[in-house]
Amino acid sequence: MHNLHQLTGIRGLAAFIVVFYHIESYLAPHVNHITLTVIKHGYLAVDFFFILSGFVIAFNYFEKLSLPSKKIIYQFYVKRIARIYPLHLLVLLAYLSIPIAYLLTGKDLGETNKFSQESFLLSLFLMQAWGWVESLTWNVPSWSISTEMMAYLLFPVMVFILSRFGHRWGVKGAITAFVLTLFIIIFIFSGTQSIGDNIQTLGILRCALEFFCGVCIWYITKKTVNIPYGKVMFYGGGLLFLLLVGSNIPDYYYVPLTMSLIILGSVSCQSVANDFFSHHAFIWLGNISYSVYLTHYIIRDWFKLLFLDSNQASILWIISYVVIVLLVSHILYKYYEIAAKNKVLKIFYTRGPGRASILANEKL
Repeated sequence: MHNLHQLTGIRGLAAFIVVFYHIESYLAPHVNHITLTVIKHGYLAVDFFFILSGFVIAFNYFEKLSLPSKKIIYQFYVKRIARIYPLHLLVLLAYLSIPIAYLLTGKDLGETNKFSQESFLLSLFLMQAWGWVESLTWNVPSWSISTEMMAYLLFPVMVFILSRFGHRWGVKGAITAFVLTLFIIIFIFSGTQSIGDNIQTLGILRCALEFFCGVCIWYITKKTVNIPYGKVMFYGGGLLFLLLVGSNIPDYYYVPLTMSLIILGSVSCQSVANDFFSHHAFIWLGNISYSVYLTHYIIRDWFKLLFLDSNQASILWIISYVVIVLLVSHILYKYYEIAAKNKVLKIFYTRGPGRASILANEKL
């Protein structure tokens, strides 16, 4: 349990699958059918983020919040805001350049409501995916950060439920099964065909329930040295996901389950895959994954504006785009994300309850 490098590596890969998903139409002429099928389902990587986020947050904060105090709750929310908000704010402000550039060049902006003042204010407060607007706006990928913020607000309630009622293995499993079943029922009765439909209404439930799944997974592994059949869960979950992703079965039936199995199996066993994803290249990609996720869309929009005159892109355009995304993300992670996070912690920790000190190496 103290070595989660492999999950960091998998997170980095998942972030880049989202990048490819958002240029899927440009990649289509250059890749084979199987690769294109995987890319078309790249939106499912977000579900992995939600479940993994719940697991990691529980790993770091569950015990502290099981006996909550004003000081502990304050510190938890300050740390989460310090982690996600500075980069979100930077990219959102940078997005103001897009409608201005289209206005100056005289090009068609397309959906003008995507850049409305109302949606900008909602995005500013990370409330844009809470059901207030009818479409995804401004920096589109940040909808998931908005729903994560709601999951953070609900996390103390999740801790209360599990710490009060989930002490026995059977109860732990029952709560996890209930959350997975509730997820499926909600999407069945919503009438949607995919987990990625109607994000403006269902995205917040999608995130909260999958985040709770991640918390449950951590609680199942809590104080457990070895979980039986860890490798079976890891490889079986991955294989089942790949088999079903190209089928006609709605993805909400299997995505939370298979991804939960992958994470649970990954942390409970050692495997070749774990060693592979623990390689320093994947760890680096995992470290910059938040920057990759939040910046790739605005970089894509600028690349379209400057270098594309049609709906087709060359291999050179695609490679250049990917390289720039990596370069910008690395620079932002190294010189902005960490510094901004520490600055927020310094400001709010010295003013908040308990005047807690900042630990430079604390995992957020």
